[in-house]
Amino acid sequence: MSDKKGGVTVQKQRILCFVIAAAIIAGVGGWTIWRQVQQKKSAIGIAEISVDGEVLYTYDLGKTYAVPERIFIPEGTEDNVIEIGTGYVQMVSASCPDHLCVKTGQISKPGESIICLPHRVMITIVERGTGNADAIDAQT
Repeated sequence: MSDKKGGVTVQKQRILCFVIAAAIIAGVGGWTIWRQVQQKKSAIGIAEISVDGEVLYTYDLGKTYAVPERIFIPEGTEDNVIEIGTGYVQMVSASCPDHLCVKTGQISKPGESIICLPHRVMITIVERGTGNADAIDAQT
């Protein structure tokens, strides 16, 4: 019995099939990873920081911050400190009695929010292209 089929050995056919299968698997794997990265990028929203219902600041959480930025929001003799970093925003400190806003921790996904009722400060994450996020990363 001959192991040649039309000039190509069975071993070469197996190697060729293996190479083709490996290329298909690598392509599908690469495409899957690329899709996940793109979905994560779009899942990161815009942080809107408002006081008394008026949006004062908007920050793109997809931006890379070498050093997290801090915003001080005074409320009479009280204050709130907000930190914006790469992919997140959080209330770092607040002079309210219960500190629920600080205990909320970091948020980053559209629909999440941090609210300090005593000081009427609200941080909301909105999807890109919605809300008041027209002036991204603009401090007004």
